[in-house]
Amino acid sequence: MLEILLSQTASGLVLGGLYVLIAIGLSIADGLLTVEIRDDARPFDPRKPTPAAVGDSLQARKLGGLGLQFVKNLMDDLDYRRIDGTNVVRISKKLGAEAG
Repeated sequence: MLEILLSQTASGLVLGGLYVLIAIGLSIADGLLTVEIRDDARPFDPRKPTPAAVGDSLQARKLGGLGLQFVKNLMDDLDYRRIDGTNVVRISKKLGAEAG
């Protein structure tokens, strides 16, 4: 999950040729894994719908959309905020017996 979100951040940077600061925080408390990613790249809200043409053949399918869909489906919570010019993405997953 972390790799997918970081690659989404980085993919926007390669085209812009920018240097961006990325901070990652991890915590586990009360059976909940939380990952927070902060970056000062251009605004990008991963909660917005992504075009993932899953019904198309591999040759016809455009790149993009499947990784974020994967994150949305597997994580229990995905939150985004833009705070003082910084993207803040937080994902959470219940661990162990609480995962259901």
